[in-house]
Amino acid sequence: MPTELTKDIITREIEGQLVLYDPSQDAVHTLNPTAQFVWERITLAPKQIAKELESTYTVSADVAQKDVENILEQFKTLGLIQTPPPQ
Repeated sequence: MPTELTKDIITREIEGQLVLYDPSQDAVHTLNPTAQFVWERITLAPKQIAKELESTYTVSADVAQKDVENILEQFKTLGLIQTPPPQ
């Protein structure tokens, strides 16, 4: 499932935390370290993100995959990412 960012999301790092601003909803989202890790790799395939998460945080492949899936689902629910239409 490739993903793409939703239109006008503004990204800033504030005091070591990644903060996303969605002007269409006037909403601010502060990401935890795992969500930030995923966001910074959002253009990669979810399996690749999970593989990098597994090696960076020394977690099992199952935990990494589940974390990535959950975070991507949250991003979708918040309207931060979308699945592009088939071409």
